[in-house]
Amino acid sequence: MSLSKRKRKILRLIIPLFVLILIGYTAWKFYQGAQSRKVAGIYLTTGGETFLIIESNLWGSLKVTDGGLHITEYITASPDRKFSVKLKKNHLYFSQEEIDKSGYTGDGYYHTAINMILKPSLTIAGDWDLVRSEILINEIPKDRIFGKRFFEDIWHSGSIARFEETLKSYLEKRDSQKEKRHYSEKPVPSILHRMDDPGIAEYFHARQKGLIDYKSLQVVRDIHDKFPEDPYLALHHIEMEALSGNPSESLELWEKWKECYRSHPDAYLRSLAERAFVTITVEMNKKKLPDQINPSVFFYINHDYPKDAHDFEDTLKRFKEFYHSDQIFFFSFPIVPHLDVPGFFGWWNLNFLQLQTTSKMLSVHSIFYLFQGKREESLEILASIYRMGQAFNSHGSVIQRLIGIAIRAIASDGLRIFVLNACETQEEFKQCWNTLERLNNTPNLEDGSHIMSGESPLLYSLIMPHNYLESETRHKVSDMKFELSRMACAAKYRLLLSGDFPSEEEDFAPFLSRGLPRDIFTKKDSLRFENLSPNELTIYSVGPDRKDDHAAIAYDPTNGTNAPGDIFITIP
Repeated sequence: MSLSKRKRKILRLIIPLFVLILIGYTAWKFYQGAQSRKVAGIYLTTGGETFLIIESNLWGSLKVTDGGLHITEYITASPDRKFSVKLKKNHLYFSQEEIDKSGYTGDGYYHTAINMILKPSLTIAGDWDLVRSEILINEIPKDRIFGKRFFEDIWHSGSIARFEETLKSYLEKRDSQKEKRHYSEKPVPSILHRMDDPGIAEYFHARQKGLIDYKSLQVVRDIHDKFPEDPYLALHHIEMEALSGNPSESLELWEKWKECYRSHPDAYLRSLAERAFVTITVEMNKKKLPDQINPSVFFYINHDYPKDAHDFEDTLKRFKEFYHSDQIFFFSFPIVPHLDVPGFFGWWNLNFLQLQTTSKMLSVHSIFYLFQGKREESLEILASIYRMGQAFNSHGSVIQRLIGIAIRAIASDGLRIFVLNACETQEEFKQCWNTLERLNNTPNLEDGSHIMSGESPLLYSLIMPHNYLESETRHKVSDMKFELSRMACAAKYRLLLSGDFPSEEEDFAPFLSRGLPRDIFTKKDSLRFENLSPNELTIYSVGPDRKDDHAAIAYDPTNGTNAPGDIFITIP
């Protein structure tokens, strides 16, 4: 066989094979494109806080064309934000990178990246659940090699040793902080929640610009009408109804939402539901108090603390407004944050030391009122301090909540002094009890289980769970001090009516007719009491060590948050 014939024969074999390979590759790419086009769409993300629009081309490449996840504690959208989306083996690989220079005053800025692997939801068609996530935070120095500062430092080195040290400092790589958590057993549901409606982008763009008006309300109403059973859209409708419509109607919608979705598996959605309820309560309170300072925004980030620290009467008036408010929220953070707001915690401008000092000062002032016979004024001050502590304890970062716990403890000590010394008649005891019950029934109280919820963005909390046991213990100690004040009031009232201290649990009636308060440091037991002598009664909690010392050892937090001893009051 000649060479030319052999070449023709080889070509006749190669060309069809090449065509088959090309056809197969093209078919495969079309198949990938078809699968990717199923992924492309509009999604609500992070519980509905923001949105993403994912598009696909003919060959199956995916890209984010609008929206974005919030992965740092700063809400400001970075102009350097980049996305990558790929579909592999029925899993969605999503990554977002951004450079965050907002509020950073160190020697550089942060490069933050998040990588996520998602799989199709088994419960909600079109949604994607998070099965693995990774956050990387890299500090990038401002002064890079070959920059202006680099040459200045080299020029001024002065010695070979200094030159080597300077050069080494610029060549060193900063270590990245890398955190991982796998969710193979329990995926985080609906990190991407599909909601293909063009009105989504219009609504979010308006909200992110801070446009909270009737037009935005109407847009979200129209979208919700198309998807009436969707819990994510329902929350937006509820919040916008409170802000731009009828707050009373929004409360009715909220009650229906809570009944249906309060146990929804999406932690993000539950977090946004709390924010929506805060907004409803704040807006309803504004309607009730149109002509005076609204206690709910008393310590809002843009609200100045009394500029004149010596203006005692003004400070006292502001504290009292906490007690006379129907709720304890002091700011509301919207479901959709404004992009021009650098952050949302709203506490960094507060002087926490000043708050504690002021609380102690007012507590002492209430005692002076007792000396002057102004018992009602004294009780009002103490109740106002305690209510303000409840407000700080109920929301925000862990430091803010701890300050609230400290303020509650200060007020509880004052209330104990008031109960043991200021009440002599039935009317005085009843007035004191009504005040304590008002504080005890303050709406939306923190129970100690959400202390870390405002400490960092929820995704950080999911990936890097915090140990909040010490903070939780401090919260419980403050709770027990207050409950003991209530129990002391009931015991003293019994002494006034019958001439004897309670000897059985039923004897604490009529104030504690439903039984004694539960000792939070035990599983089921109530607070305890002992008649150590005919002339005194001791009531107590077993304390953080959960050991019953029969009030022989006093709990002292200066020995440690979990120090031994009981928390008790001796009633003479």
